[in-house]
Amino acid sequence: MSRTGPADGGADRHVVLLGLPGAVGTNAGRHLAALLQRPFADTDEQLELAAGCTIPRLARERGEDEVRRWGGRVLADLLARDGALVISAASTVEID
Repeated sequence: MSRTGPADGGADRHVVLLGLPGAVGTNAGRHLAALLQRPFADTDEQLELAAGCTIPRLARERGEDEVRRWGGRVLADLLARDGALVISAASTVEID
């Protein structure tokens, strides 16, 4: 298995795992990040910290569009960091 991580100069590259909400697997992401020697972040966890409430509550009170806006900002912030392994719901990413 080839490793690309901080130890061999790949720290500036990101690993992003996308999936259905609740399906990507925070535990799997944490284990993979440790294996690759990278910082780990879960966009759902970071979104809830930034918003100060759960995602379902944010959706109820402000709507799904607001959840997507928060998710996009959180993902952009995480990708501004060097070499993170990030897990995110696929709905966070929009492709034009």
